[in-house]
Order: sequence, then C-alpha cells, then structure tokens
Amino acid sequence: MSSDQVRILSADQLAGLTTTQIQALNTSNVSQLKTEQLNALNTAQIKAMTSQQIKSLQAAQLNALVTENLQAIDSGDIAALDSATVRDLSTDQLVSLTTSQIKALTSAAVRAISSSNIAALKSEQVKSLSTSVLATLTADQVTEIDATKISNLDTSQIKALGTTQVKALTSDQLNGLTSTQLQALGTAGIASITTTNLNKLLPSQVVLLTTAQIQALTTEQIANLGDTATSTLATLTTAQLAALTANQAKGFTPAQITRLFTSATFTALTPNALTKITSAQTTALTSAQLSTLSSAQIQGLSTSVLNTLDVTVIKGFTTDQIPALTQEQAKALHLELMATSQLAAIPTYNIAALDTAALSGFTTSGQLQALTTAQLKAMKTSQIKALTSTQIALLSTAQIQQLSTDAIKILSTAQISKLTTDQIGALTSTQISSLSTAQVNGMTGAGQLPKLDASELKSLTFAGITSQNLQTLLLTSGSTNGKPAISLEQWNILGSSKRATLKGLANTFVPPTT
Repeated sequence: MSSDQVRILSADQLAGLTTTQIQALNTSNVSQLKTEQLNALNTAQIKAMTSQQIKSLQAAQLNALVTENLQAIDSGDIAALDSATVRDLSTDQLVSLTTSQIKALTSAAVRAISSSNIAALKSEQVKSLSTSVLATLTADQVTEIDATKISNLDTSQIKALGTTQVKALTSDQLNGLTSTQLQALGTAGIASITTTNLNKLLPSQVVLLTTAQIQALTTEQIANLGDTATSTLATLTTAQLAALTANQAKGFTPAQITRLFTSATFTALTPNALTKITSAQTTALTSAQLSTLSSAQIQGLSTSVLNTLDVTVIKGFTTDQIPALTQEQAKALHLELMATSQLAAIPTYNIAALDTAALSGFTTSGQLQALTTAQLKAMKTSQIKALTSTQIALLSTAQIQQLSTDAIKILSTAQISKLTTDQIGALTSTQISSLSTAQVNGMTGAGQLPKLDASELKSLTFAGITSQNLQTLLLTSGSTNGKPAISLEQWNILGSSKRATLKGLANTFVPPTT
C-alpha cells in the first residue's frame, strides 16, 4: 500500500488489521498515520509494531497517543527512539511511560530531555533509570530532581553518579542521602562536592564518611569545614581526624587550628599530618592548647612553626614534651624564652646540638644556672668557647666545677678575666692544672688568682706567668710579713726548675727555712 492509501484508511479499517498486517506497513506509511488512526489501533497492534516502525513515529504522533497505547509500546522498541523525538515528548506523555520503558531509554535520549521534564518524572521512574544513564545526566538535570527521588535511588545508582553529577547535587539532595548512599559516592564523589554543600552535610552524615572519603577531601574543602563548635569540622570523629594527611592539614585555617587544639579529638591528628602545618596557621595558638599535644605530635611540628612561637606559647611546653623535641626542633626554638624548669628538661643530646646563636639567648643567671650538671658536661668545647664572658660569669660555682679540662683550656683570656673570685675558688685541682700561662696571666681582676696548695703549684706551669702574677699567686697561697712565702713542704714538692724560677723573685720572695 502506498502512503496515500494508508492515510485514507478509516479507524475501523485500521483496527481490523491483524498484527502481521500492522508489521507489514513500511516506516514511511507509519510516519504518515494521523492521530485518530493511531489511537484506533489497540494495544496488541501497538505492541506488535517493530522497532523501526516505532522509530519512524514523530514526536507529535507519540504525544497524541492515548496512555494505554503509549504504554503498550515494547520497551525494546522505545529504546529505538532518537534523542530529538524523546526530547520533544510532552511532559504528560513522558510521565506516562512505564518504568520498563524509562529504563530502556538510551543515555543520549535521556540527556536530551529538558530539565523541567526530568523534574516531572515520578519517583519510580527516576529509580528505574539505569546506572549508565544516571552517569550521563547533565548537571542541570540532576539539580532538578527532587531530593526525595534522589534518596530513593539504590547504592549502585548512587555509585554510578560521576563527579559532574555529584557536584550538581544541592544541599537538600545531599542531606536526603542515607549513610549507605553517602558512602556509595566514593572518594571522587566526595571530593567533587562543593565546599558550600559539604559544609551543609548533617553531623549524622559527616561522622559516617569513610576514612578514604575523608582523605579525598581537597584543601579547599578542608578550609571550608567551618571553625565553630557546631561546624562540620567539629563533628569529625577521632578516626576521621587520624585519617587526614599532611597535605590536607595545610588546608586548615588559623581559626580551625585553634578549634582543633581545644577539641578533645585533636590528639587524633597524626604527627605526619602536623608536619605540613605552617607558622601562619598557628598564629592563634595558645600555651594551654600546645600543652595538649602528645610527644609524637610535638615531633611533627616543623621548625618554622617552633621558630615563630612567642614567649607565652613557648611556656606552654610541659617538661614531658620538651624531651620529645628533635635536635632540629630544639635549635629552632627560642630557648631564651623558656622557663628555668623547661630549660632543665632539655635532653643532653639536644644541648650538645645547640648552635652558638641559640646559646647567645641565655642572658640571665637564672637561665644559665638552670642548666643541670649533666647538660653542662654535654656541652661541646666549641659551645663553651662561644659563651660570652658575661655568660661565663653567670655560671654557678657548681657548674664551673663541671667544666671539663678541655673546656677550661679553651676559655679565652676575656672569659677568664670575668670569672668571679667564688668561681675561681671553686676550680678543682685538675682544672687549675689545665690552665695555661696565658689564662693565668689573664686573671687580672682583684682577688682573681686562686689560692694554691703545693700539689697545685707543682702541676701549674710557671714558665710564661708574669712575675707579678706569680708573686700574687704565692702571696695568695701564704705570706710572711706581707711578702710571698712558701712552706718547706711546698718547696720540696715543686722540683728544681720551679724552685729556680722562684729564686729569681728573691727581692720579694721569702724562701722557706731549712
């Protein structure tokens, strides 16, 4: 039959055609059928039409079909409709499609549907969309789907949503997701949620994010988690905080760092996460907050952070935390800002690692005398040598006695000249014997030269000591009528070379009597 012959068939004539005859109509004939002719067909005839015949139908013809006939189209045949035809379906016809028909639509066809028509789909129709179709929805289409309809999707469908679709989800749609659905978004999905919407997740949802999803958060998302007691940040569990990486920690704002440090869950942050925290982030840190850190977390802080801490914060270090500092950290701290109890808690190996710049910060007797004997013994000769003469003079007599002979030997004449009489009086025999003639000659202050016994006189090298200092030494050790004197016992101990030196001082020296 020609197209013209088909077009003049009456409704009754068409209704009388068998399903075989219906299938025999060519596509050009079918595309020319008028509305009343199509609606004259019964559901069996419509169902019998081939996919090519259905594909030949124009949107106007489909829009004119009664619901029964529209729903009679086989799902496989619906899949043959091109995108333009599906796009032009009326809202009424689209929502009349069965779930099987909706499920059969191709991705391209569904993408062609207007956002308003997508919004009009029934909940069961949305739920019938295949995972491949859901993965290709446009952002505008996703945004238009009601939150309740989104929440009815199963986990496989939620999981099928790509980053484009997840990013398009509104806060209402996200808030409607169950914990299972939220976890089904995966890591890429969570990372694609806008910062505004992420911050609007319900606390009950946030705590159910997996550690992998937490680790997928971008630094921008981290920075927008809020910093109040009721913010998203405050709802993170210890397990979630522990999952944060060092790169994510870089995203924290100073206010968030402050919030975390005051939270009982902050101790969950790993030392590794703390390694990337910068000094700019810790500007609001308080001493009380610092004191809550574990030893391992202390070791995670960078030297740049420690170097910028002010005096009030530094004094927050507990004596339990200070031993945890690495050598590099100890060198970065402003030790001069520490309390005496804190200084005494510095391990000897960290004392030995301090550079001269760090040592120069000790400017008060309280700071210097806070150093324990063990710490002082641990100091290298180069560190002792770097101490100023003023600092040397501030050491206690007990500390002076802890200096090794090597340390005594490297003291400059400037340092020696500032030793107090009490410090000199505290020198041990071993220390005195290690003094060089230059050092003895440097003892020019009143009462600086020590009172020596015979053994000390014997061990001291006379050669090079000025006559004045040598006489003063002997006068200090003992005198007769105001003149330097030495006992017979001392005289015998000295040995011939030293006795010869003393005899050269006969004008002012009183030799021992035999």
